[in-house]
Amino acid sequence: MKKFLTLALAIMMIAAMIVPTSAVENKIVYSQDFNSVKTFEELGWEAITSFTTPTGSQTIENGKLLINNLKDAEKNPSPKDSYWVVVPDKIMRSVIANDYTVQWDMEYLESGDAARYFVFLLNYDRELGNTYISFHMRPKGWANFQSRLFGTWANLDVSGSTEGNITRPDVRVKDENAISKYVFGIDYVDENTSVLYNKVMTVRMEVHAGKCIKVFMNDKFVTATDDAGWENISMFNGAADGYSEIALKVGSTMKGYIDNVYVATGIGIPASAKPVETTKAPETTKAPETTKAPETTKAPATTKAPATTPSTADMTAVYAMAAMALVAVAAGMAKKARAK
Repeated sequence: MKKFLTLALAIMMIAAMIVPTSAVENKIVYSQDFNSVKTFEELGWEAITSFTTPTGSQTIENGKLLINNLKDAEKNPSPKDSYWVVVPDKIMRSVIANDYTVQWDMEYLESGDAARYFVFLLNYDRELGNTYISFHMRPKGWANFQSRLFGTWANLDVSGSTEGNITRPDVRVKDENAISKYVFGIDYVDENTSVLYNKVMTVRMEVHAGKCIKVFMNDKFVTATDDAGWENISMFNGAADGYSEIALKVGSTMKGYIDNVYVATGIGIPASAKPVETTKAPETTKAPETTKAPETTKAPATTKAPATTPSTADMTAVYAMAAMALVAVAAGMAKKARAK
């Protein structure tokens, strides 16, 4: 009997350890790799003018979205921060009530101000135009992770954050812990020097409903909401109206690329959704070469998220099989104990 109780306790401990990271099915609700569109207008993204009117140019180049919001005396004399709704409320309203993930690639080419940035906004409200959640990576090497409510900013990671055995200070630090150093090995220099040109940054924001938001860059954990930070944004999540959309914000005086935009329910981006090395599209536009893409779509090799956040459905099946096996062993032992 003692052995049976010991095994039963072990089963309960294992069951507690193998609860899936998310109870929500991990599936894509929006994706865009810019390979099947020729113009920005084809994307169907809605320009928002409630706060500012979009400026600059937006074109498709080499299978990526090229955004040029630099100041130009003739073409763009007064560049402004610009906003487009990418995934509307009719899709996101139900998504934000549970776990979900947003991921994108970006590459800065040039800027008139090392403080400006590109970013996809969570919980955007189109009517207000200045209410959202934002992780914005600045070309000078550090970032902000903030909520903006009616134009007022609040930092979401003031006390730092921990993921597994990795502990990070808040993302505003400018020393050896600066994000540019942590992710790319590039030192922060000063407030006027851009150090992140021509670097592809894959940003992934994982929203664990009712708990926290975790942010990764190039598969490295960079920050998460602390307790105070989650309190600042809890009002956004599960809202019946508004505060739900995904929007793109383009800072004034910025030029660069956007690519591989994904929104998925659950935690992580399903491996089947991710194209491989789409930044090399110009080299693979020759039909014989692009037909080989399926052979190279080993998503874990390019974006390792599946390795750290496996499909909930797959893991649930594995866990169920393991639990059933353990229960069967326990039942057998119990039967033997009764026989004695």
